[in-house]
Parts: sequence; C-alpha cells; structure tokens
Amino acid sequence: MKSRRRARELAIQGLYQYQYAGGDAAEIIDHLKELDGFDQADDELLERLVSGVIREIEALRARIQPHLARSWEQMSPVEKAVLLVGCFELMHAPDVPYRVVINEAIELAKRFGGTDGHKYVNGVLDRLAPEIRPGESRGNDTLAGQDAGNSGKSRRAMKGTAMGTTPASPEFDVIARHFARPARNAVLGVGDDCALVRVSNGMDLAVSTDTMISGTHFFPDVDPETLGHKALAVNLSDMAAMGAMPYWATLALTVPEIDHDWLEAFAKGFYDLADEFEVSLIGGDTTRGPLTLTVTIFGEVPAGAALKRSGARVGEDIWVSGMLGDAALAVAHRSGRIALDEDDYRNALMRLYEPTPRVKLGQALRGVATAAIDISDGLVGDLGHICALSGLGATIETPLIPLSAIGKRHVATEEGLRAVLSGGDDYELCFTAPTNARESMEDLADMLDIPLTRIGRMHKGRGVSVLGADGKPLEIELQGFDNFAPA
Repeated sequence: MKSRRRARELAIQGLYQYQYAGGDAAEIIDHLKELDGFDQADDELLERLVSGVIREIEALRARIQPHLARSWEQMSPVEKAVLLVGCFELMHAPDVPYRVVINEAIELAKRFGGTDGHKYVNGVLDRLAPEIRPGESRGNDTLAGQDAGNSGKSRRAMKGTAMGTTPASPEFDVIARHFARPARNAVLGVGDDCALVRVSNGMDLAVSTDTMISGTHFFPDVDPETLGHKALAVNLSDMAAMGAMPYWATLALTVPEIDHDWLEAFAKGFYDLADEFEVSLIGGDTTRGPLTLTVTIFGEVPAGAALKRSGARVGEDIWVSGMLGDAALAVAHRSGRIALDEDDYRNALMRLYEPTPRVKLGQALRGVATAAIDISDGLVGDLGHICALSGLGATIETPLIPLSAIGKRHVATEEGLRAVLSGGDDYELCFTAPTNARESMEDLADMLDIPLTRIGRMHKGRGVSVLGADGKPLEIELQGFDNFAPA
C-alpha cells in the first residue's frame, strides 16, 4: 500500500530544495524519485503537492501570512514548507478531514524541524482552518470572550458562590486548588452558576455522560493519576464514535474524604489528557460519599455528519481499530479467573486504565463509515447495538480479531477468548463501511498510524454470530458488561 505520509515527507524535502535552488516541479519530482523510500510513497499525492504548492505559492503565502506571529522571512524553510503543504491540503483536499491535515503537518514539523517548530505550525494552521473550511472546523469567534469571561474567576467554585474574603470552605478549597483553570475555548468556564459555550454555525452539539464507581468500574486501589486519565478518556471515546470534535467537559466528583495528594494526582491525569485534546473543564460539582466520578463531555460535529449506530447496510464490512482484549484480561487476572505473568499484567493494566481515545480516527471516518460505536462493554455486545439499531445481523470471525502478544498467549483458553469477545474496556472503535472502502481504510490506517482490521460482515438477520477457526459458530456464553446484571 502506497504511503501518503511518505509522499508528504518527500514533498517537504522537495519544497525545501525549491526554496534554495528554485527549479520547476517536474525537475524536483525527478530528483525525489532517486531518494530512498520513493517506491513506498503515494506518487500521485506527491506530484499533486509539489506541483500544486509551487504553482500556487504566492496565493498560499497570502492565505498564511495574516495568521503568522512573525514575518515570513523569519521562518525556517521547513516551517514554510510544512505550512504551504498544510494550507494546500486544507484548500484542495476536502476528503481529508482538517484535523488530519493539521496532525500530519505537526508530525512533519517534528520530523524535519526544530524543537518547538511543530507548536508554531499547529497554532498557525489552527487559526487558518476555520477560514478555509468554515463548515467543518470551528469559527474563531468561538473563542470570543474567553479571556474576559475567565478573568479573575480562577479561584471560584465549579458551581455556586464566589470565594470572597471569608475563609474558604473545604469544598471550595478543593476546587480552587485542583480544578479551577481558565477555559481555553469557552465564553465562561468554572466560577458561575453555569458555564457558557458558543456553538459554531452549521454544527450539531454532541453530548455524552459516563459515571464510574469505585469497585464497579475500577479497582479501589487504582493509581489516581491513571484514574484521572480514564475518567476523561472514556468520554473522549464516545466523541470519537460519533465523529465529533471534543471541546468542553464537566466533572462531578464524589470522594469519601479530602486527600490533596490523591486529588492532585487525579487532576494531573485528567488535565494531561484534556490538554492533549484541547478540552476545557468548564464546571461540575463536588460532594462527599463513596468514590464516584461523572464526566459529561460536549463537542461539535458538522450538522448531519455524525456517525450513528443505525446506518449499517447489508453486505458491509465490519472493522475494529487497535487490539482487543488486554484490558479485560487484566480484570480477569485480578479476579482470579486467569493467570498473567508480571509483565503481561502490568501492560494489560495500562490498557485498562490508560486507553487511547480514537478521536482523530472518528473524525476521519465521517462520510466513509456508515455506523460506529466505541467498544466499552465488549465487542459482541457493542456490535449487537449496531445490529439492533440497523435492523441487521452480523458475523465475525475470531481468527481475524486483532490481538496483542498478551491476547495471543491466552485466546486459546475459554476465559481468554471471553475477554477478547465480551470483556470490554477496550475503547477502540467498531464500525461498518462499504466493501469499496477497503483501500481507503488501508490509507487511513497508514495516515493515522492506527491498525484497522476487517473482522466480519453485516447481513440480513438479527444478533451477532461468532465463527471459530473452523468456520463454525462458537458455543460459548458471552455477556457484555451490564451495570444491572446480577452480581
């Protein structure tokens, strides 16, 4: 499969050469053909990028310059080349989601540029994208009032009375010390009775809530930093499943007592992930009781473009991202149902508590996938939701399910197989797509560096059938996670 990323890398090298030595596009491309790795590159994309950027270089510069914090002449040749390619793709590659364009540019700047060049490129393209693609990305006015709205409010409670000259209550002290930060993309964040956000024109508001209870959704001795990560990650995964871009979150935190060391570690895990996805904590609540976390996340998706569970069609492929089963194997080990060695348990536990939300993938699947869901309660159970809402049946083949080395060592056992098929806590995406999208999926997997695996197909009927290596239906009882199932 030809690599789009390799094509972009070669384009940057060619445009770097062009800035110093000039020449026409054909000569530069001929030179690039002699470089190692050319045979791996998507040559059509390479030619389109080099020829197009050189042809439109003045127009592209004119687009970029209003968004620069320093003059064009002060920028390095690598920064110029990356911005030119990014701007060109924003303008001429509508099939590539704008966030993918920006992320690719960031990776190119990291590879070829200096220490902080990728941050500058990110900022410029973030400002440029709403101008070029106003219907897809967020308008700049979404940030209007951000600084003014949060000025002087960083020491207020998430919800309720402002802190004044009287001594702070323990509750407000917890909020002020650990959770009161200016909201980067809200009109008004923590500090008033309500937060205020401004939704962009042409966008639907996506909203999801998840509650996690100690002893039910996580072990009581969990490291608080990893718990903070997971509390937000499971909500980000819901955004990914809908193809939405996450922006805001609220946190309702119930703790048995105030432990500032624990809270500091929890907040670090939460905010580290929030910063990675540029999500602002804009409010919530705190109270005393059994340890319980409820996060509500808000995002945007172009009107009518959200991925739903109800769009699958007969004959379509079933795909999953990443590897399945490791998180459930960690739970099975902890519960005494399976035995992992020390290294396997440690790695599986990381998958349980530090899942990677597939937000970029979800956005890239808009217009390609027909139905999607995140795998939180187990592959069979969650795929069953797509079946139910699409009015179809599904067949998956166990030999095709992607497994890590840990999973491969245990899938031959009944408990290991059950973990893979119905254990849950994977937070990967399961989605359907037409058979003619297979090449696009390979391209997308390469672009995002995420494994995408075809594991079955949709058909007339009801429910999910699971086939073994012999092609016959498995005789194994599978039950996805259910909060109200008998203990």
